[in-house]
Amino acid sequence: MATQKAFSLASRNLWFQVTLLILGIIAGIGVKLPGDPAAIAENLVNTLSTSGVYAVIGIAVVSIIGPIYNFIQTKPKVTFASFAGDPNNWVYIGTFAASMLILAGIGIPAGTAEQVVNAVFVKDWAGLAAIFVGSVLTPLVRFFIDKSNQPKV
Repeated sequence: MATQKAFSLASRNLWFQVTLLILGIIAGIGVKLPGDPAAIAENLVNTLSTSGVYAVIGIAVVSIIGPIYNFIQTKPKVTFASFAGDPNNWVYIGTFAASMLILAGIGIPAGTAEQVVNAVFVKDWAGLAAIFVGSVLTPLVRFFIDKSNQPKV
């Protein structure tokens, strides 16, 4: 029987995924961040856990607030189509959703979101079905079978 991890707000992975989702959306609307959203998110979470709030504020000002300010100054036209057309946005959203499933105890393999998004954008429907069945549906069914077989307390 698989052991289920308890949900915890202290999980570094949770905060990384939340930060990555937010930064991914910010980058998706056109803000030019000084680096990859995943690298910035990792830097923020690591700094918060080791150095404290003041260091995080410094990183946030340089890596997030400054680029957002510059973006606003250009008065850009932001459309849903430009956001939805960027595969990176869907990877960030899918990775966040997969992380939430993992925190719930469902064993979604790492990289599944990227595989799904890549399959959709290259229109590999057979590959998408294989990824969905092997990496999403099977762990989901396994989770519910294990949950129903647990002794009632």
